[in-house]
Amino acid sequence: MQYKINLNHRLTILFLFTWLIVSFGVFPLFASAGNLLPDTLGPMKLTQSVLGEQAEKQIHKLHGKSIELKNSSIGHYTHGSSRVTLWVSEYKTVEEARKSVRIMANKIKTGQNRVFRDFKETEVRGLPVYFVSGMGQNHYFYQKNRLAVWLAVDTVFSQMVLKEAMDKIR
Repeated sequence: MQYKINLNHRLTILFLFTWLIVSFGVFPLFASAGNLLPDTLGPMKLTQSVLGEQAEKQIHKLHGKSIELKNSSIGHYTHGSSRVTLWVSEYKTVEEARKSVRIMANKIKTGQNRVFRDFKETEVRGLPVYFVSGMGQNHYFYQKNRLAVWLAVDTVFSQMVLKEAMDKIR
């Protein structure tokens, strides 16, 4: 009889522990692990997203080659007629993400990519951030932890959206 009470007691504790984890929002972190996108960026709301393998395929197409990624997400945000596109690629290591961003910056800086102009390097929130303009938008890209982030934003919301992206994308 004592064994049955202890087993029931353990099961009750396990159930309560599980319930607490789910109730306090830990479970959604695991449920949405494939999505690297915030729901909003400043006044911009996420209106469309491409996740996982589909996002990787689009990123590979942009780069013209296959890139080994752990995870990818592409988000399209709008507010009125303004638009933002956010690409987030998760690499296996911090060094891989850093190298990828450096290669992109170098290709644009040295003129190997003629779509973008006005290359500038600055620091925002303690991180190196690269700026270019092209295709009617401002573009910012940077590396944070294992992530390479590229943000294409209409000029009206550029700085606000960049800073919010840097705060929200971990």
